[in-house]
Amino acid sequence: MTNLFRLRYEISFLFIALMMGILAFSSARELPEPTFEPMGSAAFPSAIATVTVLLVLLKSLQLFVTPQAREEKENEKEKEKEKDSSRFTRSLVMLSLLVAFVAMTHFLNLAWWISTSLFLMAAMSFLKKPAGVTPLIIRCLVIVAFSLILDYIATQVLYLDL
Repeated sequence: MTNLFRLRYEISFLFIALMMGILAFSSARELPEPTFEPMGSAAFPSAIATVTVLLVLLKSLQLFVTPQAREEKENEKEKEKEKDSSRFTRSLVMLSLLVAFVAMTHFLNLAWWISTSLFLMAAMSFLKKPAGVTPLIIRCLVIVAFSLILDYIATQVLYLDL
């Protein structure tokens, strides 16, 4: 019975994603022709819509053409029962980390790169515990460097007001 609900969920999700791709593609066609740009304003939405439709087609092929073995289905049922409670808890923790990130940037007015670094450090430490002190230090340095690079690109290249 779980497989029936899962199949219906996947089919409905594929249908919605296909409709969104078709809608984005048709809306991109209605954009005006470019005057100075070689690609125009419709290039990016058309590319996203094309990728969406292609991914829907690939997923539908995987769903209907490649059958799963009975052992895999039985193993999935056992694993799903064990992981249901942990999935909810993990989702709740990640949602609270995201709320904390928004609160840090909006209410506490922390610099964007600081709040991003703190959020990424907390999320990565929650999702995968570091093996020791050295991997933790390396992870923190990479996250801070990544956040600084993103902040530089957003403020100096894209001129966003963060």
